[in-house]
Amino acid sequence: GEMPLPEEELKKYLLKPTLEREDVDKKLPQWVEADMQQGAGLVQRRLRAEGYLNAETLLLPAPVAGPDMRRDLTLEIKTGPKFIFGQASIIGSPPELEKLTQAEMTQAHGTPFNEARVQQIQKRLDSICTEHGWLHAVTTADYTLGKAGGTVDVVFRVQAGERVRITRITTHDGFSRGAKRVLLAKFRPLTGQIYEAAEADFFFKRALDTGMFALLDTKVLPENGNLAAGNLRITGEETKPITVGFELGFDTFLGAQFGVTYKNTNWRDTGNTLAAELSYSMAGPVGFVSVTNPAVFNSQHSATLRFALEQFNRFEYDRIGTALTLDVARRLNQALSYSMFLGTSANTVSSRVLTLPQTGPADYSLMSLGANVMYDRRDSPVLPKKGWYI
Repeated sequence: GEMPLPEEELKKYLLKPTLEREDVDKKLPQWVEADMQQGAGLVQRRLRAEGYLNAETLLLPAPVAGPDMRRDLTLEIKTGPKFIFGQASIIGSPPELEKLTQAEMTQAHGTPFNEARVQQIQKRLDSICTEHGWLHAVTTADYTLGKAGGTVDVVFRVQAGERVRITRITTHDGFSRGAKRVLLAKFRPLTGQIYEAAEADFFFKRALDTGMFALLDTKVLPENGNLAAGNLRITGEETKPITVGFELGFDTFLGAQFGVTYKNTNWRDTGNTLAAELSYSMAGPVGFVSVTNPAVFNSQHSATLRFALEQFNRFEYDRIGTALTLDVARRLNQALSYSMFLGTSANTVSSRVLTLPQTGPADYSLMSLGANVMYDRRDSPVLPKKGWYI
């Protein structure tokens, strides 16, 4: 009869176990019955995924080999009736999630019916509930299959249970004192709030941004047996706090360059980051020392205090400058962040060739004060395909 799927597609499933062997000739493969039986099983599973739940396959090798010592192989397929999703309804879903859960029902209507798809929808409904605080939700499905195929009406029953409110934040005992301080500060806004996966993920990423952690994981546990109260438990691993780097290069303007960098993401077990850099070129040395507190007064603000020294000695012009800057920043949500900065610098200029009107004052200072606001609605900060950025 008529093939339910393209013959070439079914052949790929049939030959898949054979062609995956390392020693096989892909142009003239020698088949092994066990591999072909496995391939026939894949064809059967593929047909059932398309709604042919009673599909059967039978492998029929030719009784004798041909003159070229090659044996023909036939796969007999009995598809049986096709089943498709009919009316998909949901009972027990929280009213707040009605729009999201109903969208799953709409997508299922008219598609090939199979048990794997039903289980997938059940898991998706559980996931939607979990993402919005119903962490103990369980979904079951009721349906009846007719002998002649056709539409299958499915009723999904959601037992949402209690919606969880975060009452406490705790960390694994293996974290250092500084790491615990940063984690508790970063996740503190969740305390007293209904659990929302998107919001928890936001603070999760902010903790990773500190550079202190190689791995983090969170899990909400019932608090003293109360399913409506949750203890957000944070586990994971810290990175190696101290890194030292060396660099060597050449610039057409500054000439040869070399430098050394140092970074400690948990300085003196405080959770603060100490960074330093010293580099040298033909224009002179440049260096800085900075301290970053990722949770100022255990808040969502971070602050960086930076002291820098720079010498520029090229083309009969010598300038030595020192600068001190303070930057306070906060990310309010996934899209909006801001920072405020205050800086001052002192500079000394000298030259044996240039005159005072040309160089300006021998000693001068600068001060800067300002703020930055960033609003990022791109779908990805690395490889954006849509959105906008201000």
